[in-house]
Amino acid sequence: MLESVLSGIHHLKRPFKYIGLNTDGEPDLIMSYMQPEEIMGIIKFYNYQYGKTLVVPLSSMMSICSGIAVRTYSEGKISLSFGCSDSRKYANIGRNNLAIGIPKRLLKKFISE
Repeated sequence: MLESVLSGIHHLKRPFKYIGLNTDGEPDLIMSYMQPEEIMGIIKFYNYQYGKTLVVPLSSMMSICSGIAVRTYSEGKISLSFGCSDSRKYANIGRNNLAIGIPKRLLKKFISE
């Protein structure tokens, strides 16, 4: 069973050169911890903009690393995660927060200048 779960974990096809946090320039994706009400607002906006339901797979294994960072970057889709036990503990994710990733191609829709 563990093997089938691990085979579904997203991974990068080629290694990255660097990770920048809070850097200047145009990011490939934005990751954030938000409260459910705020994420619901993003989902509602997505529904109105694209006329379809946002479908988001969830996993408890490597949920922030693979589920948010890699999936958002490689698939160019909005990703959500409740976080795994370790990410919630070590990243100090509050009990009222979820993680979200928004890819570069959608950033301008969600962020007004």
